[in-house]
Order: sequence, then C-alpha cells, then structure tokens
Amino acid sequence: MVKKMQNLTVSIALTTYNGMPYLKDQLASLESQTKKPDEIVIYDDGSTDGSYELLRDFVDQSSIRVVLHRNLDNLGYNKNFAKALSIATGDIVFICDQDDTWHANKIEKVLSIFTKQPRTNLVIHDLDICDGTMNPIGEKKLERINLIGDPMDCYCTGMATAVRREFLSLCLSNYSPPVTYDNWLHKCAQLTSSKYILGVSLADYRRHANAATSKTLINSAKKVTWLDSFLHAARGSTLDYLKYEREKNTRSIEWLASNKKALHQKYHIDSDRIEKISKNISETNIIYDARINIVKSSGLKRVIKALTLYKNGGYTSFSGTKSLLKDIARL
Repeated sequence: MVKKMQNLTVSIALTTYNGMPYLKDQLASLESQTKKPDEIVIYDDGSTDGSYELLRDFVDQSSIRVVLHRNLDNLGYNKNFAKALSIATGDIVFICDQDDTWHANKIEKVLSIFTKQPRTNLVIHDLDICDGTMNPIGEKKLERINLIGDPMDCYCTGMATAVRREFLSLCLSNYSPPVTYDNWLHKCAQLTSSKYILGVSLADYRRHANAATSKTLINSAKKVTWLDSFLHAARGSTLDYLKYEREKNTRSIEWLASNKKALHQKYHIDSDRIEKISKNISETNIIYDARINIVKSSGLKRVIKALTLYKNGGYTSFSGTKSLLKDIARL
C-alpha cells in the first residue's frame, strides 16, 4: 500500500569535511523546510577546521533529530556517503552536500512526486547554479546539460537526489568504489526504469574552487557560451571515461544477477527482462572495448577503426556521429 505524503518519513544524509565556510547556511536551509525531515544523519570525515564542533552545537540546538558520527580516519566522500546512507531510517532519503542551500519547499515538492508515482524509486530535481558566494549566474543545471549537448537521462548530481530507502538498500548491497555512489544509485534506477527528473529548481548549487566537481564544464561556476559547448563536444573521449563506463556496466550485470529475486518480487522485473537488460549491457561493453582500442590507437589507424565501427552500427547505442567524432578528436 502506497503511503500518503504526510505519512512518508524523511531522512537527510549529509556528509562533511572541512566545510566551515558553508555549513551554517546549509544547516539553516534544512531547518527551514516547509516539510520537516524526521532525522538528519551526518558523517563527518575527520574535519580539522571546526566543522565537527559546529555540528555538535547544531545537534544540541536543533528541533530535528540529528544522528552525528565522526570517522577516525578520512574515508573520502564515496565511502563516507555510503555509510551515511546505510543508516538512514526514513522512507525517503535525501542526499545532502555541505556547501549548497535548499529551497524551503524542496522536501515537500520531492515527496509529492514519490506519492503520485509509487513506482518511482529515485527523484532528481533541477538546480540554480551559483558562484562561490551564492550569487546565481543565471543558468540552471538542466539548461546547462542542454547547452553542452549531454544526454538528459545521464543527469546525475548527488545533492539533488532523493531515493526510497528500500530501493537504496538494494543498491548499496553491491556498491563499492571506484563507481561514485551517486552514479551507482542513478544507474540502478535507470536499470529498473524508476528514475524521475523533476524540472523544478529546488536548491542553490554552490560552485567554488574546493568543490570536487567544479573543474568540469557541466559544473562550472561560469556561464556556458557557444564556444564552450563546441570545445566540450570536440574535446574527445578519454580512456578513463570509457573504462569507467565499462566498469559501471559490468557491476550493473552483477547487481541484476545477484538481486533477481528482490527485483522480481518488489519491482515486478521478471527473469526474462533481467536477461534482456544484461544482454544489452554485455553487447554495449563489447563496443566499449572497441572504443577503448580506438582511443589507444593514433593517426590514420584510429580514424579507420572508428569509421569501421561506425559503419557496422557500433555507435548507435551511444550518440552516433557525436561519439564517433569524440573518439577520433585527439589524433
């Protein structure tokens, strides 16, 4: 039986590491929600700048239940988030970074999607991109994705994501780096056709020099121009990217195989469909192997290999001509 919105419990999973310049604003935005969370789970990764002491004060003062932990050793953001997510108890778990701020209606808006769409397991919303001092640059995240021509279904930003806890537990049962935790959750949701992109901005996305993803064009604090978009498209494929995507696919096949029973019983995905999805992923990995071989080559040999793959339909499961050009861009 699907719970009504007012009956869904909410956890926020927040991780911190030397976030003193930003934490107060973020914590204030969590407390200002029109729909209050039932708990905030915080894992500090060994901060040395006073962040942990600020968090202890927050625990004492907040009207919300706060579960605060501190790692003795620095784990890095992937393992730290996995720990925070694994102990969250709410029906819906919201992922939270230390350096952004949430709009007051974020929880309320996202819960309405989970309520209206019971087969949706993961929701991601739009963002207002801001500079390091939280001045909006006049561009939203989904607009940015459109501008640079990336596939919309690849939109994956952890701090804009919320997931059903039951599904989250299933995803984390097979999770381990190097695949990033948010990439993994989104991949599992895509495999089960249960991801929902909400085209409403519900947070201010701070882009600053210390942010883990600030150097990429998709997350830049500067407004994207036509030239930026062109250079991004022409930059070329990298071995690291192709190997990462192949690894994510391999783990997806393993996840589907090890969770067949749960996927069938809870998410109505039968064995035939799992086999079909796994077969498609395996075929895609064969193409990834071919693309990796292409990018390792150089000069005319690289062009010939790429054109041969294109002629044989190898790029149809990617972005067609765009992917072809990326593979031969760096000769």
